[in-house]
Amino acid sequence: MRLLTRRQTTLGLGLALATAAPARAAAGFRVVSMAFYQPAPVLEARLGPDVDPFVAYYGALKAEAARVFALQKPGPGVTGAIVMAVKPAYRSKAWLVLGDNRLAPDAQAAVTSALEKVRPMRVTGGPFAFAITFEVWGGGRNLAYGASYPLPVPDAWLEVLPTGGQVVMPDFPLSKVWPD
Repeated sequence: MRLLTRRQTTLGLGLALATAAPARAAAGFRVVSMAFYQPAPVLEARLGPDVDPFVAYYGALKAEAARVFALQKPGPGVTGAIVMAVKPAYRSKAWLVLGDNRLAPDAQAAVTSALEKVRPMRVTGGPFAFAITFEVWGGGRNLAYGASYPLPVPDAWLEVLPTGGQVVMPDFPLSKVWPD
């Protein structure tokens, strides 16, 4: 177990994730990027100073997504984002953000169901969320988030966001779409 300062935690996560080999499978699943929804102080408070459990969870999610996509019938290329939320008591929920890309509903269900079965790391003090942008079968249309949302936001979250109001992401939408 490595105990790190706030700066080291942020740098450690970035380095660990940036240097990890892209996940690939026979179906061509490839991670493009990963982003957190919360700032470093919130991440450290909710995840603790040891980055190893998150890095292991992230690796397990990439491997599981590659495995599940490899089982699907290949279709037109898809670019999308897997949005994962983790709450205390090792609970997790997955959403797919596809933009103008198309993925069969049964494939979407298979991916999210499988990812929700991967045991997450310990989280305290509130939810934690991140997005994994990916390509499968060669990739598809780029995701466009718009100026209001610099990260992928699931449709279920968008439906509960107030118009013109400021909210804490991802805590507010998670409290509405995935209450305790």
